[in-house]
Amino acid sequence: MLATAAADVLVADASDTDEWFASALRRPPLLDRVLLLTDRPAAMPPGAIAFIEATPSARRLAAAIRAVAQGLLVAPAAQDPRPWDDAPPETLTARELEILELLAEGCPNKEIARRLAISANTVKFHVSLIFAKLGVATRTEAVTSAIRRGLLMV
Repeated sequence: MLATAAADVLVADASDTDEWFASALRRPPLLDRVLLLTDRPAAMPPGAIAFIEATPSARRLAAAIRAVAQGLLVAPAAQDPRPWDDAPPETLTARELEILELLAEGCPNKEIARRLAISANTVKFHVSLIFAKLGVATRTEAVTSAIRRGLLMV
């Protein structure tokens, strides 16, 4: 039986058949803070965005918990936790890829402009094109999507 106390991240075995657990996973505010341990990703509940192998190393488990607590997607490298992102994005230009790499470093527009010797308005334009091509709304989503799609290496 799972406790009902508030937690930053709930780590649970995906094979758990407890009715409370099953109903908890249907509540979106909780679902985005659950890290499921599973050897069968295909059996994941709809909407689950964080899962790793059923027997992770302590280091991998700790890293996954930290990532979930920060609102990041977590999945084994060969898995895509959001199948609706399967459509390939439009091709990014070389300049957009440069800017995407700097976004991944956490650089603000002014810093990107300085490093690439372009105006901040041009950076803003490129960032909006990157968002549109990747189908995202934030810098974090852009970087996450690019990593999952193999456009960026971390």
